Amino acid sequence: MSFLKFPDNFYWGAATAAHQIEGNNVHSDWWVWETEFAGKDGGPKERSGIACDSYNRYEEDFTLAKSLNHNAHRMSIEWARIEPQEGIIDEREIEHYRKVLKSLKSKGMSTFVTLWHFSLPHWLRDKKGWGNLLTPMYFARYSKLVAERLGEHIDFFITLNEPQAYVALRHLVKLWIPSMKTTFLDFLDGWVGLIRGHNASYKAIKEVNPSYQVGIVENIMYMEPKRNTLWNKFMCDWRKFIQFRLFFAFTLKNSDFLGVNYYFHDVIGPGDYFINMSSIETTGEVSDWGWQIYPEGIYHIVKELCCYYDKPIFITENGLADAKDEKRESFIVRHLYYLQKAISEGVCVNGYFHWTLMDNFEWAEGYIRKFGLIEIDRENNLERKIRPSAYTYARICKENGIGEDLLKEFNLE
Repeated sequence: MSFLKFPDNFYWGAATAAHQIEGNNVHSDWWVWETEFAGKDGGPKERSGIACDSYNRYEEDFTLAKSLNHNAHRMSIEWARIEPQEGIIDEREIEHYRKVLKSLKSKGMSTFVTLWHFSLPHWLRDKKGWGNLLTPMYFARYSKLVAERLGEHIDFFITLNEPQAYVALRHLVKLWIPSMKTTFLDFLDGWVGLIRGHNASYKAIKEVNPSYQVGIVENIMYMEPKRNTLWNKFMCDWRKFIQFRLFFAFTLKNSDFLGVNYYFHDVIGPGDYFINMSSIETTGEVSDWGWQIYPEGIYHIVKELCCYYDKPIFITENGLADAKDEKRESFIVRHLYYLQKAISEGVCVNGYFHWTLMDNFEWAEGYIRKFGLIEIDRENNLERKIRPSAYTYARICKENGIGEDLLKEFNLE
């Protein structure tokens, strides 16, 4: 085995999200929650504040991404900036995102744009967020506006990022924005609202231009039974049904592609009926966050999705918290090895986006988790420092494959 080649025209890049890197997202529900509860019991560990100041330094960030041979970039447009008050559109922000997108295009990078990546306009939180029956209509209106005003600069639209994870972490685990009273009924209302929101957004974008490519992104764990028994296998299939198949049953008919965020290996026992964070594997090699590093899981996930759904697949997020950059190179090479193995067996995977381009604000965790290919020095004017692992990924991007020396180094022959 001398060289593992990826398909021609494969998309290589990194992913980011507006609230996590832009800074001063003052009209969002997250900003208000941080302001009220940061550092308090039940609140986020710290405030996002200026984040990475990418709202102002995006040109610098994209230049670095281009220098690392990325030919595509996944970003998000912040709804709270576009519509800071209900029905009021901020034209300055439309122009800002036009400049951001044109910057990427000028560097020859394809654009994957997420319309909702967890944060909502604060005025919508006051209306119960995704639990409001009208929110899908509000989201479709916003989606149509983005498509009309910015669509010429967008190659792929992503309506929602990890909707299942969002409602679970907010209404069941009660980790995200839990300051409002929340019940299981709120979880169901939000779940249905996100389904309706995706479908309404898809149709609104297609009304603007039927040729626009529109999809959805889900966080999909690799699940396997703890023991090879019929009951454990049944429980594993049940958990997959709950985790993503049911949601996809209502959304994938209105999706041109499927985005996969892969982070977790989950071993399912006989009592794991629903989401159970304690079943997520934390043994063996783990990240700084304690998540098990299990590259083979990405192979099994895309193989299974290919069997169930006739949709092109993009790996829209895959990464690890690794402040010392000791495991990231191996992580990238080994995950891509298994991804290429699936592709060689006929799975239609068209791109890979590492999470993330630079260290960012990790929601309730704040800045302690370091996922970036680029380090952000928060003690020195947010200086950008490319980590060594980023250069290995850059080589893979440039060569569109994994060289023999890397395969030998990580025992992948």
